[in-house]
Amino acid sequence: MKTRHFLLAALLIMALTSCSAELISPAEDMPAKSVLETEYNALKISSVDAQTASLPAISMTEAENILKSLRSHKNAKEEFQVSTHNEGDAHLWDLLMKQTIDNKYIFTIQLHLTSYDDGSLFYNGYDTECSSKIIAWKVGGFSFESDKTDSDVFKFKSASNLFFKIASDSGEPAYYKVNVAIQGNYHSDTQTSNYTYTL
Repeated sequence: MKTRHFLLAALLIMALTSCSAELISPAEDMPAKSVLETEYNALKISSVDAQTASLPAISMTEAENILKSLRSHKNAKEEFQVSTHNEGDAHLWDLLMKQTIDNKYIFTIQLHLTSYDDGSLFYNGYDTECSSKIIAWKVGGFSFESDKTDSDVFKFKSASNLFFKIASDSGEPAYYKVNVAIQGNYHSDTQTSNYTYTL
């Protein structure tokens, strides 16, 4: 009787050990993360809009090289232009800021502002553009507010995303989204502005 109980207990322990071993997946069964995911916190996505879907597929290495250039601000050049026109007592200003990275990736931000004779300034929207045909850049709008320490300085910031279409051996491309934070300053007294980004 004791032997029978012992054998049942041994079988039960073996069964439990086997089940718990199956619950723990070995590391090799986990899908390997891409360089974009590990180095740039990229998110692999399954649903994309028409613009992103129409991007040409590039290699993972090419996407990594683009992001490396952008992160290091390689050969960065900046341009700034202000254009103005009046509508009644309102002065409409368009602030055009361009950053060129590595002599081939041009990111443009244009902020639209309205100024009145009493000194008040209002933000009226924006336009953005990326010159590269292999990247889609989506900007989610800007916050615009005065700097508490200087009444002539205004701060703006935004969250944006870069989208890549990556070729794969299976024939079905993979899509990745990389978060890019934007922040900048506008100096109304000197009519100058600049912005930086981090990814």
